[in-house]
Amino acid sequence: MEEAGGSDGQFASQKQTIDKIAGGYSNTESQSIRGYQSILGRFSIQNYSQHIRIAYELIQNADDAKYTRISHPNVPRLVFEAHADSLYVRCNEDGFTARDVEALCSVKQSAKYKANSIGKKGIGFKSVFRFCDRVLIGSNGFQFGFDKRDGPIGMTKPTWQVFPEWLDDQESTYICLWPCRGRDPRTILGDVEDLEPSVLLFLRNIQEISVHDQDTGYRQVMTCHDRGQQEVTVTTQSWSGDQELSLQSAEYTMVNHKPDPSGPELILAFPRFVDGLLEAQQVHNFLPIRSYGFKFIIQAEFYVISNREAINEDIVWNHTLRDLFLPGPSTLQDFFAMTDINRFLVDKEVLFSHTEKLMKPSDLIQMPPEFRFEKDRPVPLILNHRHALSTCYDGCDINVLKMLGVEQLNERFFVDALKVLGNEGWPDIAWHEDLAKILLDLNTDHLADIPLIPVAGNQGKIWVNSRTSKSSPIYFEEDLGNHKVPRGVKIRYVPAESSRYKYRRLLFEKLHVQPLSITTVCEAIAEDLQSNHSPPSIEDTITQTKYLFQHRKEFPNPNIAFWANVDGRARAASIFQQEMYWMDACTLYFEDPRQSPHPISRLLYSHERFHSLHSDYLQEDKSIHMADWMDWLIERGMSVSPRPVLASDHSRASPDFIHFAEHAEDESLSESVTMEHVMADLKSLAKAGDFDFIKNNVKPILVRLSMLLKRAEEDCLGHPSGAHTWKAELEKLKIWPMTTNNGKTSKLIRSRKFSSDDFLFVPDRPDLYDLFRNEVPLLDFTPYELSDIKTLMDCYPKAHFLSWAVRSKITCTGTKTLHQSMTSEFRGKHEAILRCVRHYLPSLGASVNGMLHDKLKAMNVYEVKTVSRIQWVQRSPLKTYYKDMSLDDVMCSGNKNAVAVKTRGEVIVQQDWERFEIYMTKDEASQTKAKCYSIPKKLSAELGLPAEAQGVIAIILGLEISASSTILDEMGIARLPGVLLLIFFISDTMQATNSHQQSLPT
Repeated sequence: MEEAGGSDGQFASQKQTIDKIAGGYSNTESQSIRGYQSILGRFSIQNYSQHIRIAYELIQNADDAKYTRISHPNVPRLVFEAHADSLYVRCNEDGFTARDVEALCSVKQSAKYKANSIGKKGIGFKSVFRFCDRVLIGSNGFQFGFDKRDGPIGMTKPTWQVFPEWLDDQESTYICLWPCRGRDPRTILGDVEDLEPSVLLFLRNIQEISVHDQDTGYRQVMTCHDRGQQEVTVTTQSWSGDQELSLQSAEYTMVNHKPDPSGPELILAFPRFVDGLLEAQQVHNFLPIRSYGFKFIIQAEFYVISNREAINEDIVWNHTLRDLFLPGPSTLQDFFAMTDINRFLVDKEVLFSHTEKLMKPSDLIQMPPEFRFEKDRPVPLILNHRHALSTCYDGCDINVLKMLGVEQLNERFFVDALKVLGNEGWPDIAWHEDLAKILLDLNTDHLADIPLIPVAGNQGKIWVNSRTSKSSPIYFEEDLGNHKVPRGVKIRYVPAESSRYKYRRLLFEKLHVQPLSITTVCEAIAEDLQSNHSPPSIEDTITQTKYLFQHRKEFPNPNIAFWANVDGRARAASIFQQEMYWMDACTLYFEDPRQSPHPISRLLYSHERFHSLHSDYLQEDKSIHMADWMDWLIERGMSVSPRPVLASDHSRASPDFIHFAEHAEDESLSESVTMEHVMADLKSLAKAGDFDFIKNNVKPILVRLSMLLKRAEEDCLGHPSGAHTWKAELEKLKIWPMTTNNGKTSKLIRSRKFSSDDFLFVPDRPDLYDLFRNEVPLLDFTPYELSDIKTLMDCYPKAHFLSWAVRSKITCTGTKTLHQSMTSEFRGKHEAILRCVRHYLPSLGASVNGMLHDKLKAMNVYEVKTVSRIQWVQRSPLKTYYKDMSLDDVMCSGNKNAVAVKTRGEVIVQQDWERFEIYMTKDEASQTKAKCYSIPKKLSAELGLPAEAQGVIAIILGLEISASSTILDEMGIARLPGVLLLIFFISDTMQATNSHQQSLPT
């Protein structure tokens, strides 16, 4: 290097500083200065026994610097770069100040402060002269060097230097070291290369240390991530030229302890995921000092001896610091006492659970191999709030773990934990299979109270312990093969899917689960299906009965009961009805589905003479052969009902047809059903007290009562038998369901409420029913259901009927004329419209179908100039609700107690007890639009159909009969059954006989 000529004034201020420091040495020749230089020389050469300590001093100096000028993604970094004859050390700090230069040229001065720096003496940098003769430093415009060959004074006296142009100036500060003769510059490079990742854990600034060998092209970068967090990672990546050689990661868990916020801090760092035996870790004072035998790292601001190779035991501060964190007597010769460390760790989150979560030792339990699924998979149990210890500690002395507070699992603790877990519910089957493998080696008596057995039965799937298997046997469903145990059978079994695993099956056998045979299942079914037993549900009963049929060879001739149709209909019976409809086979008949359908079950009222097998028994089932199934039912004692043919083989009318012809209209048995029968049924129904049961079953009985009243009127008999008492008795029975103003059924009432309750109404008109059903309390009957009991309802005052409370009147302008062609067309489509009604309202009875048939067939379509409908409310309680509704026009009439509503439009549809009437304007364009939209919409509403039916009605009215019929078939809308057409034919024939054919009204 050449000295600066001084002609270049670019760094004049920095050069003046260097010259001033150097001049101070030149003018001092006293004996004291020479003695000081001699001491410095001995210190620099002898104080550091290892080259790695030189690297530590360079790292320390770089970490004590300031880094205020760098920004993300850059981080404070230090680079060691080896050339053929020198070592370059660079960092991206802010750069030297004049005070830093002065401190570096002195032993007694230092620009560092204890609060924010690692160095304490200001002499550490001089250790580089143990390795090199010359040092060149460049930083922030300062360019100076030291040369040990000038004697001891050369290590402190700076000389201004001119740097070569090739020197990389990307970093703010760089130091060039020229080794002593015989020294290799790669020596320190190798030391840095071998640094433990932990060297970066506690530095205040430096986050990245890299090495670069210019001759070989080898590079290594060590980077610290997430410093200051609980989990810290240090990555080490290396390259040879452009080829990546390796990428390694070291992870540490940090535990901080600072009892006093203004006092010193102790940090413990625990290495994670270490393969093999963990080596002893070093104690740090920001940088490593040496190992004291601990398997974890300790960081604290200990004072160290001058060469940083040990804690200075002569300084009181170090003892005070140790005892602050690790209280207790230190009786060992070493500076630390291991027992003291254990006391400190007991209450710290320093150990990993099996879920890799840091926890206190007192919250962990060590599971020996016999309590693990696999070598590294402990059973994830929580016992007394203790979690399983991670298997990474398997190589540790269990006594040391116990000293920290970790408990070791034994069989008693294991069983207690399983009891708790079992009561909360086991995880999946695979988990339970792994557990079963462990439990096979345990004492059976210890397992007796653990719910380990998954049992299915009539109460669903539950977990039970083995003690219950002694009082009530548990079986293996798997032994049945493909023949599963039917639902609802009162037998306890382990489901097949639960016992197909090897170790689970062995465990269940150990816990006294027994083999299961088909005969055992059939015996349980036959016992449960006795007529004197409370029966299962209809669905479960049929499934169990078919199971007996399928296994009739293993279990022949079972004596069992069957469900009958409820009130002639395929409905479920409640508890109250079980005695009525749970019967022996010999009292039942069924219809042969192989013949034409016969609706006799709808025509026969359920009493002592007629009981039909519940129709669900005869639903098509591909799992059985239906012909053999019906033969088996006959073997049980049932009778078969013939289909209703017109004549038998001997040309005589069949008994079924005679019955059908006599009673098709009223759907009751004229001789067998009396008023006494019906009233007895209603009284029994009321006594049941079950809300849902009464609501679901009262309507068909009331239909029978209405039919009896109608027949008595038609026969001119006045009131039927018991007329003097039936109405009074009926009014005492709380059997009428009522809805609230939100449309939900709320309670049962007596019929005398029809005349006494001002806030109850009878919804006898479809349009008013739709208008008020969510607004006011109503009797829970649809208008069609009320049609079935019209004769009965006629016995009550009309003041509470919506048809009386809300009156309607159609007003027209111009001449009212019948639209001949449209009337004929719409009447001709009455059966297609009725198909749609039956599809969307399948619960309507035959009598309602007949009523709608007559009304649709008598439909009239009128042409007028304009049409409007005025409705007025006569009942005061109804007015409040009526005013709040979204209607076209609300206006008050002259009657103070009435509210009138006038609705105008191109089309108005209404119905009375005889026919439907359609009013529309004479404008041809309006009529075309009305036929496609307005009429279908309003006719659907008047029929009580849902909104989606409007399109179907539009198809029927807009197309020819044959075309609309084809489309209805494609839409899956069933045709009218033959027996219903026969009823309509008989009705039409009787009307034609009693009166002359009338022409269309004008």
